[in-house]
Amino acid sequence: TVENALAAKCLNNRAACACQLQQYRSAIADCTKVLARSPRDTKALMRRGFAYESVEKYTEALADMRAVIAIEPSQQASAACIRLGKFARQAASLDAADAAAAAANPKAKAKTAKPAPQEPPPPPPKPAPPPPAAKPAPPPPAPAAVDATPATVDAEAAAKGAAAAKERGTAALKRGDYRAAAEAYRE
Repeated sequence: TVENALAAKCLNNRAACACQLQQYRSAIADCTKVLARSPRDTKALMRRGFAYESVEKYTEALADMRAVIAIEPSQQASAACIRLGKFARQAASLDAADAAAAAANPKAKAKTAKPAPQEPPPPPPKPAPPPPAAKPAPPPPAPAAVDATPATVDAEAAAKGAAAAKERGTAALKRGDYRAAAEAYRE
């Protein structure tokens, strides 16, 4: 549907902004939402792969890049697979060495083990909000067109608002104002 396509574009663009702002976990979340709707979206797979690499989740990044190559081979994805394969093997090797060292010397593990983190204290109770002031009655709604139902009018207004927010986001992205672009795409 049109809404799904618009949502995918906004989420993909917001993920690009998050990567520029080094908010990789946010980029991963947005790309994952796109991929839930469209598992073959190569932009989302590439972005999520690079974001996974940035947070040192090399195995997940490699899986995304391999999926990109399966859908649409590219030099960039191939180079990323080579690089990520090397990183994933190194990380697995280090994990295995750490596990072997811990198994060989349980006393050292006990000495170097970090204490369990303490739970933060509960937040202080919030004060009760003041009683609401009397608000003037809203004006009566304008008469709707004879053939338009309220649901159709609301959906059309929402679609126009979403398209306008996407245009603002794209303009901000082109200017390099990633924070403003991300906010517009969030709308």
